[in-house]
Amino acid sequence: MLILLPLFNRRTFVSDDERNYYLVMRMKRFNEVESQRDDIVPSIKKTLDKYYKGYALGGLSVINEATNKTISSETVRSTLLSGILVILLLSYYTRRRRFLFIVLFATVLPMFYLGGLFVLMGFKLNLVSTIIPTLVLVSGISDTVHIINIYNYLGITEPNISKQELINKTVRYSFLPCMLTSVTTMFSFLTLYLSPMPAIRDTGLFSCIGMGVEVICAYIVCICGFMMLNKPSEEKEWGGMERFVQMHQNIMNWVVRITESHRKIIVTVFSLVLITAALSIYKIEVNTYNIEYLSKKSQARVDHERMEKTMGPYLRFEMLVKTKDHSSIISKQNMIAINAFERECENQKLFADAFSFVDLAKHINKKTTGFSGFTSPMFQSEDALRHFWSKEPQVRELIDSAFDEIRVAGRIKMSSSKEYDAAIQKSKEIFKETVPANLGLEVSMEGYAPLYVLMNDYIVDSQAKSFVGSFILIFIPFFFFYKSGKITLLAIYSNIVPLAAVAVVMALGKIPLDNGSAMISAIILGIAVNNTIHFTNMFLRERKRGLNAQDAVNSSLMITGNAIISSSVTVLIGFVVIASSAVSTLSSFGILCGMAVVMGMFSDLLLMPSLTKAVKK
Repeated sequence: MLILLPLFNRRTFVSDDERNYYLVMRMKRFNEVESQRDDIVPSIKKTLDKYYKGYALGGLSVINEATNKTISSETVRSTLLSGILVILLLSYYTRRRRFLFIVLFATVLPMFYLGGLFVLMGFKLNLVSTIIPTLVLVSGISDTVHIINIYNYLGITEPNISKQELINKTVRYSFLPCMLTSVTTMFSFLTLYLSPMPAIRDTGLFSCIGMGVEVICAYIVCICGFMMLNKPSEEKEWGGMERFVQMHQNIMNWVVRITESHRKIIVTVFSLVLITAALSIYKIEVNTYNIEYLSKKSQARVDHERMEKTMGPYLRFEMLVKTKDHSSIISKQNMIAINAFERECENQKLFADAFSFVDLAKHINKKTTGFSGFTSPMFQSEDALRHFWSKEPQVRELIDSAFDEIRVAGRIKMSSSKEYDAAIQKSKEIFKETVPANLGLEVSMEGYAPLYVLMNDYIVDSQAKSFVGSFILIFIPFFFFYKSGKITLLAIYSNIVPLAAVAVVMALGKIPLDNGSAMISAIILGIAVNNTIHFTNMFLRERKRGLNAQDAVNSSLMITGNAIISSSVTVLIGFVVIASSAVSTLSSFGILCGMAVVMGMFSDLLLMPSLTKAVKK
């Protein structure tokens, strides 16, 4: 290492006030340390604690380790808090006390099964997969609430049938919509497997498995529970439920009136949302910033900010300069050009303390000849150079064994993927300006920065593939089951609205598309379509009973309205808990999904009925 020390200025290792110094620890290759990655940072901290006090530990490994800890704690917090709030809410919406236990068992069992499977297969929670418990929870609640709603409705409207017949009828009435919602949501999650990002693929796969387990548990638990309980009319309600029933009745009466008298206004307002989304979608930025995954009070973030303030940028920004024809890069002209490139990058503050094999050559030349430049005899003889390369391990990091490739590195502050992309593009421009084309040299980016930028392409790719895939796999089964092109088109129109609203908020609020929101379109579409399916199924059932379109819509709203509202509000609570996360990207994800759930509820209660009445009329 001593031979490389002259390549750095004093500030590289010692702060201006001489009270801090910089210790660099470089990890081994990825394949050598991956199995031990979780233990490396804690081990380093343990060692430093023995000899130093008040030290600051920074770097990507430290940030990632802190992020993983934050995610684990956030997962536990959000799951427990969501469960508590959902229990309180469902105790109000289920109306009858013992129905609450059915919902709890039907939603908790799939989560335990999925959690065990996740651990058994050796997977670990990350920024993306931390939402799996919430997705399974809200999906399980939605199906169970609709099954209980139908059981309760039939038990009250047909009090004379036996409990066995009541359960059979409930299964017949609910099986098609619940199975269709589960299948479409599973397909929607499964499309995430098309993503090039492993974390998103794993999340999609396990969410899909969770949905399959959830619908099976929902029916097994509901049927067993119904058999053990009394008929709905014989079950005790919570105190004060008369007020709740009357409030629900008033809301549904208002919905029925407004979808009839203000149908055109409703359709126009929702259409304006779609138009605004179409105009603003191109303003959504794709950007990722790792440090923002940590709260401002996180020790890793505090240490990082202290290091950048005290010592300046400390992350490596690396490039490879090589000959296009793979000939030797060692020549005076090449050295001068690469040196000019490094100095110009420093002058334009692209990065700090640029160094490469060129700087080593200048240093050795000055020590051996007393002059600056690149005329040292060592660099005129390839045999001498190879001998020097074989004897000094540190030199091998600066130039490859074929001597056709030189590594140029500098220090850069931790930035967002968008800022790294700008730095990469700027460095390529400087290379063209400072290195003559006739030298036959080219530059390529290496290290963390280009991988970080590549993540943006993966995010866009994931979003596009999952949206197109979920759109096709949701609405093809929809058409197949209901055999109605008109109804399918109306459902598509209604379920695009929540996505459109999210796009508008992201564009106007300057909320970037990042790791956490890379799969938001598939998730929103998979959740939003559930209530539409239940409304559509009830509408067609009422039509078969001989009701005209308007009466069938009104009857469907009165029957399914309570379940649509209760399931939507319950799902909203789950995302509100995520929105309260200290991790900014999870918080944004929770806010966007929560808003989409609200828009989906209004779309199912107002837009879908209004469109159905207009078309059928």
